[in-house]
Amino acid sequence: MWLMYLLLFRTTNSKDVRLPVQLQRAMAAEAEAAREARAKVIAAEGEQKASRALREASEVIGDSPAALQLRYLQVCTIYTLREKCQK
Repeated sequence: MWLMYLLLFRTTNSKDVRLPVQLQRAMAAEAEAAREARAKVIAAEGEQKASRALREASEVIGDSPAALQLRYLQVCTIYTLREKCQK
């Protein structure tokens, strides 16, 4: 339906065009659906990147027991600093 109005708009030379409320709502709903779809794609891409990073980190830690110990100490340090800052 909105395509008919778009074609009508292109064929006329009117400078003051007002779209029917129903068409405005339909176009707004379509734009909202497109935004939501893009947001879902962006979120999925972020999840993929995070999964890859976790896999790589697990490979590094799995190959080196020292890396696991260093990571443990790093986490302990982070939590200790958070506790001190909250007091």
